Amino acid sequence: MKNRNLVFVMAALAATAVAAPATAQSPGFRPGFYIGAGLGQSRISGDQSGSVRGVPYSTTGFDDSETTGQINGGYQFTEVWGVELQYTDLGSRSGTVTSRGTTVRTPDIKAYQWGISGTGTYMFAPTWFLRGKLGVSSNHIDNTDVNVRGTTFEIGGSDKTDVLAGLAIGHKWTENFSSRLEYEYFGKFEGRNGNSSNGSISNIGLRMQYKF
Repeated sequence: MKNRNLVFVMAALAATAVAAPATAQSPGFRPGFYIGAGLGQSRISGDQSGSVRGVPYSTTGFDDSETTGQINGGYQFTEVWGVELQYTDLGSRSGTVTSRGTTVRTPDIKAYQWGISGTGTYMFAPTWFLRGKLGVSSNHIDNTDVNVRGTTFEIGGSDKTDVLAGLAIGHKWTENFSSRLEYEYFGKFEGRNGNSSNGSISNIGLRMQYKF
C-alpha cells in the first residue's frame, strides 16, 4: 500500500511536469558516463506452492516491505537518450512453510537483481526532469532448506529474466550532480524445480547521480 501511494504521488508530479510551461529549459544532461547509488524500499507479492515426492506444501509471509540498496552506472549518448546498468539488493525476508497441517518459519532469504535498460530524459524546467527506463532484469532469490514433518522443502532458489521498467522525477543540482525519486518494476520470480510461483517485485527509492 505504501508503494502504491508513492506511485500515485509520482504520477501526479509527472502530470504536473508535463503540463508546466517549457520555457527557460536547461540543455539537459551532457553526453558522458555517470555513476549513482541510492536507498529505497522493495515489495514482493505472491507466494510459492508445489510438492516434494508427492507431499504438497505452500509458503506465505514473504511480501514484507524491506529496505533496499542500489548502485548503478551508465552512459548518456545525447541529452535525451542513454543506457544504464544496475544492481539492487532487495533485502532479506522470512516466511512460513505449511505442509500436512504443520507450519514452520523459514530463515531469512536474500533477494537481488541485475538489470540493463535504455533511458529517456525530459527536462521540463531549468533544473527538473522526468526519466523513464525500459530494459531487462535478472531476478534472484537465494535458496534455503526447510524441514516440515520429516520432509525437506527447498524454498526460494529462483532465477528469472523479466522486464525492467521505471519512472522517475528528479532535480539537477549542478552540472554534474542530480537526484531522483524512482519507481521500478522488475517483473516476476520463478518457482524452483517447476513449482508454481506468482511472485513479482517492485521498488521505490531515492537515487543520487554523479556525471563525469
